[in-house]
Amino acid sequence: MQDGWSDTPPPPTLEEAKEAKLKEINAAKWVEIRNGEVEYEGLRYATDTDSQWLMGDATKMYTLAGILPPFWKAKDGILQSPTIEQLTAIATAMYLFMENQFIKELTLAGQVAAAETVEEVQAVT
Repeated sequence: MQDGWSDTPPPPTLEEAKEAKLKEINAAKWVEIRNGEVEYEGLRYATDTDSQWLMGDATKMYTLAGILPPFWKAKDGILQSPTIEQLTAIATAMYLFMENQFIKELTLAGQVAAAETVEEVQAVT
């Protein structure tokens, strides 16, 4: 082995650690959104992008044409005939869940920005 050679990579710089942590936080946010759920009237609803889009589309169709989906399937697999009030409440819960994930990301990003050492950055969870 040559002098000064090591199989261990050098520790990250503070900026590298911050960049990596911000990517980790962003990825975790999207995992939470894709795999999350909200509860309304005892039923659970997925918060993934497709579910959000479908819920938004259903409430929009009611607003535009007075049409409600005949059935809506909760994450539990239970079919129901929702009212517009129920759909709106579920859509609102989905939106608030997603918004909370962005708020968590913003809070954690602030902690990363304030960190003065690599160890402080790595301690942000």
